[in-house]
Amino acid sequence: MKTLSAENALRVEILRAHAALEREALGRQARQVGKALKPAALLHEALPVVSGWSTWRLLQGLSLARRYPLLIAAASSVLTGRGKRRTWLRIGIGVLLGWQALRAAKAPRNRHARE
Repeated sequence: MKTLSAENALRVEILRAHAALEREALGRQARQVGKALKPAALLHEALPVVSGWSTWRLLQGLSLARRYPLLIAAASSVLTGRGKRRTWLRIGIGVLLGWQALRAAKAPRNRHARE
């Protein structure tokens, strides 16, 4: 009679260990899916040429476009216009945007260097 209860206890322990291994595997798979669904990973899958630093820059640009949609709309309307004044205005806006992008690109590098 003792052997039967010992066998049952052993079977229960084996089932518990098996369930723990399955939970661990499920957690690992969930983390892998989460990592694969990050915007940078999705962008890298869509455009394999884009990697690392350029992916970060593109995501920053998309974040800026989401945050300031009216600014983007105004810039596109100015950039598609015609005339000499608008040409100089387009050049000025391009220089301003380039300067801001350069400033934004340098700031995170310095922040990461300090950490």
